[in-house]
Order: sequence, then C-alpha cells, then structure tokens
Amino acid sequence: MATQPKLIYFDAYARGESIRILLSHAKVSFTDERVSFPDWPARKASGELPGNQMPAWVENGKYYN
Repeated sequence: MATQPKLIYFDAYARGESIRILLSHAKVSFTDERVSFPDWPARKASGELPGNQMPAWVENGKYYN
C-alpha cells in the first residue's frame, strides 16, 4: 500500500505556498510538513533531503525537489 505523499517546506509564504494552494485546489491528499527556520540547520545537516533543498515532495519513499 502506498503512503500518502508529503510536501516538506518552511512554515512561510514563499515557494512552497503556491504548491500548497495548487494541491489543495486539485483536492490532492498530502501531508504538509512545515520546517521552522531554527530547525532547518539540523534537517539540512541530516542529509535527508536531496541536494539539501526545499521544497521537497516525498512519494512512495522517493524524494523529489
């Protein structure tokens, strides 16, 4: 069974907000994971995100950005 896709981006009205709006308008079910600015250095250092960049879309265990 596939997991629900996830959008990872800062908790800010910036590049990720237009993606959130489009997904909501299209009625796409997704998890909206918001990263605070103080938490970003630790997330970046973890190497979890490809190229250490956001926004990132995670679907079926694959990361896209």
